[in-house]
Amino acid sequence: MTESSVKSKVKKAWNGFDGLAGDTIWGGFSDVGLLIVTLLSFIVIQEVLSTAEFGSYAATYAIIGPLGAMGYAGPGLALLQRRLRDKAEPNPTLRSFLSLTLLQGIGLTLVATLIALGITDNITLGAIFFLVFSELICNSTIFVVSMLVQASSGYPALARVRLGVVGIRFAVLWTLAGMDIRFAEDTGQLVRPHIPGVDKFESLTIFNLGVAYSVTFGLYALWLLFFHLPKHGYRFQLGWPGRDTAVAGAKFSIPMAASEFQKNGDKAALEGFGYNEDGGLYAIAYRIVLLGMTPLQVLDGAAFQRFLKHEEGQKRQHLNRAISVSKLMLGIGILAAGFLYLVRPWLDFLVTDGNEGAMDMLPWLIAFIPLVAVRTTPLNGLVGLGRETERSVVYVSASVISLILYVALIPPFGWVGAVIATMLSETYLTAISWYVLVRYQRIADDEIAEPAVAG
Repeated sequence: MTESSVKSKVKKAWNGFDGLAGDTIWGGFSDVGLLIVTLLSFIVIQEVLSTAEFGSYAATYAIIGPLGAMGYAGPGLALLQRRLRDKAEPNPTLRSFLSLTLLQGIGLTLVATLIALGITDNITLGAIFFLVFSELICNSTIFVVSMLVQASSGYPALARVRLGVVGIRFAVLWTLAGMDIRFAEDTGQLVRPHIPGVDKFESLTIFNLGVAYSVTFGLYALWLLFFHLPKHGYRFQLGWPGRDTAVAGAKFSIPMAASEFQKNGDKAALEGFGYNEDGGLYAIAYRIVLLGMTPLQVLDGAAFQRFLKHEEGQKRQHLNRAISVSKLMLGIGILAAGFLYLVRPWLDFLVTDGNEGAMDMLPWLIAFIPLVAVRTTPLNGLVGLGRETERSVVYVSASVISLILYVALIPPFGWVGAVIATMLSETYLTAISWYVLVRYQRIADDEIAEPAVAG
């Protein structure tokens, strides 16, 4: 094989899937950075929380996840569709969807705080509120801004905005850890600040994390709104969102909230059914499994906008696109699961003393990585076909099945029941997603063929 032919093949691979490789690398910077910070945070937080307290902390985020998907992830995807597929004007899009996100965020902050207060036993009201506020108000604004930036300037520009969030999380975590006497004592490398009258200064608490995230995310969101967005052709303004904006957001919010519930509802259910210790260990094991899921999340995020392109008169376009991307993701998912399974004996450093039981749960959770690899692309294909309502029905049906399985299996079997319920619901979601995509692609193809027959 000649040098020129090798270069040609490399160039073809790089430009495949409409430049997906380049976007994936940019997405990798932000998502892998976030994964690293997340892993560091849960290693450090394990030092200051008991297993039961960590379970409550994880359960709070399990509640934030679905509500966040409803409050800002859904509107973010809807505005991306509005800008890229429907060619909507930038400033009206910003005004409508950002206003919708903030209004929903206010209501969902109250809802999430009340739910977490009712479910969790080992976390204070103040800590819950500031964690929820930082995510559903402050981080939601950042997310929507990143989607607006992507619509105008491409996926790399979105990744750069999200890298700011990664940097903030890292700075907050290590600033608080650096001031905490417990880490000074454990490492011998960190210097305890002298505070008169305080014998034991514990700065790395869930309450302090929530407050620090609220302040730093809030300041970053304001900078993005008033200084960064104008560089991409937007002018910050708010207004009452119209009914069409609310409907468009709901078409993405409902399925995303259902998906998040399916992914994280098991952790909240373990906490709610009284498995505090097991819930904490399960949450730790799940964080480790995120190592294997991160490549899939990066690729899926970069691939989503490819499904927004629709060429009239072309048959099987979204089905073929879903099959092509799924083949790539399945290969990566199998490799990631296999690698994580093989190296798990060397991952003990991620777990602190007293939480070793999380490593026994790890092989069970690794098993559903390949399922995650092939169940998102057919649902993205439905977006390309304009079948957002049908996509919502698929996601909601899967979340209902998940809920039924959690209630049936977790009380008698604990974390094993949570794993079985998750595997069964993921299998259902994968199967029904492909069935629905094939069905509606066939309908779309028949509609293309009918005019030709009539002529």
